[in-house]
Amino acid sequence: MKRTEFIKSRREFIGTSAILATGLVACGTPSLTNSETFLANAKPNSLINGVQIGCQTYSFRSMQDQSAEATLQYVLDAGINAI
Repeated sequence: MKRTEFIKSRREFIGTSAILATGLVACGTPSLTNSETFLANAKPNSLINGVQIGCQTYSFRSMQDQSAEATLQYVLDAGINAI
């Protein structure tokens, strides 16, 4: 097997990642009819299979309100608890 067979283009990688992320979100919700109740009661938890996912506040630089309170709300709405 040649090394070039393992190389993916950026477009293929992004497409595969998007499909994977969609599948994780779909599998993580208990049921589609009860998703609003689930999301309303859920606490932020960005620990996925033992891997902590986080972000930088810079990730929200394009949002309209740049106050500390608004940035915190953006992080909570994203379900992230590691910054």
